[in-house]
Amino acid sequence: VSTASNPPTVSAWPTNKNGDTGPVIAALQLLLRFNSQTVAVDGVFGNQTRTAVVSFQNQTGLSPDGTVGPKTWAKLVSGAQLAQGINNESTRALQVLLREKYGYDIEADGIFGPATKAAVMDYQKTVNMTPDGVVMPTLWQALISN
Repeated sequence: VSTASNPPTVSAWPTNKNGDTGPVIAALQLLLRFNSQTVAVDGVFGNQTRTAVVSFQNQTGLSPDGTVGPKTWAKLVSGAQLAQGINNESTRALQVLLREKYGYDIEADGIFGPATKAAVMDYQKTVNMTPDGVVMPTLWQALISN
């Protein structure tokens, strides 16, 4: 449990837009797919990703500006609470972040098994969170923004 003297280490949500690249964008694309959008997963925020973001924003009542800021990130992960045994595109997004951004030796196969749980628990310790292996919105924020 976090205490006032040792709060979780979580940066503000980033703002991602056309032209951005990397593992956070690949995770964004997987989270868009998890949220029923059609988009290739290539780690490049191009026109197809922007179109999927606008569609998602329209469907969820957000301002459809094609930019992924705090409100869009929060909506993307709101239904993506994860724990061992959950196998889907949001699990794959989690694994891409753990593997490509933080260097954990796990497969990005979309299967939340023991290795993914161990990586989540280790990462939770590094950001002063209770290492329970469960991925909630605050942990998503840490993974995406730190």
